Amino acid sequence: MLILPGYAQQPVVFNPTDPYQKAFLLRQGQKVDILCDSAYVITKLRYNLYEKAVQGVRNTNYANVYSLIEAYENALKLCQQSYDTLFGKYNATYNYSMSAIDKSTGDLKMINKDLKSVNDSLITAQHHLDVAIKEVKATRSQKYLWGIGGLGLGAVTGIIVGLLLH
Repeated sequence: MLILPGYAQQPVVFNPTDPYQKAFLLRQGQKVDILCDSAYVITKLRYNLYEKAVQGVRNTNYANVYSLIEAYENALKLCQQSYDTLFGKYNATYNYSMSAIDKSTGDLKMINKDLKSVNDSLITAQHHLDVAIKEVKATRSQKYLWGIGGLGLGAVTGIIVGLLLH
């Protein structure tokens, strides 16, 4: 088993500024006191893979890497511009939607107020119609009484006149 950086039974000096510090080989049963903020325990196979990766990076032609980094940064700038444009359109759409909602809410409140006013007017009109119907019915019954009274008075007058003329 390998450990990067750590302390075994013998004092081990760790220099955090040394990027090439070697791993320490620990055997089964050895005690490790970790006195730093990080320790990595890896197998020999993983260590060899990492070692090969480091050698590959050291042997890399950095001119190609720099051109790749530059291309990547340009792609990021383009993506950022696209994102900014899209975000601006989103904000515009959001603001338009919110203003439309506010306007619609105001219109609905006004319509609700108008409907309440119409409803109140209908209730008042219904009340006036009920009163008018009662007055018409009362007037009709009075007219019938006057008509019946007039008919009775006319009959009595006719009988009296008929008796007097006979």
